[in-house]
Amino acid sequence: SHQRIFGDLAQVSVPAYNNRARVEVGSKSPDTDIERVLKQFATRAFRRPVSDEEIAPFIKLAESRLNDKCTFEQAVRVGLKAIMVSPKF
Repeated sequence: SHQRIFGDLAQVSVPAYNNRARVEVGSKSPDTDIERVLKQFATRAFRRPVSDEEIAPFIKLAESRLNDKCTFEQAVRVGLKAIMVSPKF
């Protein structure tokens, strides 16, 4: 399921205080990858193509988390959660 959401994005080491071997999905071009991942997920979740206007709030939310120093995966997860609580889901 992780690979179905994030595709072929590489995993990077993100050591935590209680798990030094922890890994998360990373991105070398986070803005592009956030848009791609969320658009693909929303298309499957809403069971129809989504427009750029429809996906924009979810992208903006994820990018704001990224700007708040969250990791790439943490930021994308916020966008995914927002899609899942959307009335269109």
